Amino acid sequence: MKVVNVEGLYFSYKKGFSLKNVSFSVEEGELFGIIGPNGAGKTTLLKILVGLFRPSMGVVEVFGEQPWRKNRREMAKLVTLVSQEFNPSLDFSVEEIVFLGRFPHLSFLGTPTKRDKEIVERSLTAVGMSDYKTRTYWTLSAGEKRKVVFAKAIAQDTRLILVDELTAHLDYASVRLLCKVVSELKRTGKTIVAVFHDLNVASQVCDRIMVMKDGEVFGIGRPEEILEESTLEAVYGARFLVLRHPISGRPLAFLE
Repeated sequence: MKVVNVEGLYFSYKKGFSLKNVSFSVEEGELFGIIGPNGAGKTTLLKILVGLFRPSMGVVEVFGEQPWRKNRREMAKLVTLVSQEFNPSLDFSVEEIVFLGRFPHLSFLGTPTKRDKEIVERSLTAVGMSDYKTRTYWTLSAGEKRKVVFAKAIAQDTRLILVDELTAHLDYASVRLLCKVVSELKRTGKTIVAVFHDLNVASQVCDRIMVMKDGEVFGIGRPEEILEESTLEAVYGARFLVLRHPISGRPLAFLE
């Protein structure tokens, strides 16, 4: 089943950047990575998929529907976006931030149930932040905030999770933890579309990778098809040396 289907997508801001003739699809249960240099259109594309932006032309379907036409509450039960721009205006605790992920599922009166509380606790535990639940969000480090926002997405319990830069601000242990969390979510049937700047993390966890440049799709394929020296040089404008991971056999890219 196609969870995401995009055909001939065009989008442009009033000034400057545009997406041009973007086409791809994502299958149910797939971990689909998006890579490319700054300004390639990766974040803009995620915002279109969650319904924040509307394309000027083309087909965009999430679970067979145009995301910007669906009721926002109903859409929030199907797809969530882990953004890099999460800046709450109020002084929420960590636990309260994660509870925000349960809002689409609450009753009219908005009272959390025992199950909601259990889901929030499990989500915090999954990202290693259960001991921080009474801490104020703004007192956390950038990496800790990132894990809390990811816990909020887990608590939202959507079939599709969009992640804008999975490993931003994370140390190596936290990167390893979130990669395990993502793999477990995929194992339970979740579909994940994630933007990566770390090519080697993308290579190790993704089923397929789409590489973008200047608002267009440069290529789509398995990690070993995309992380080639000639492709990376053409996209990033720098020379790479590509080797193989000694255990997984997947490609590892290093700047020369």
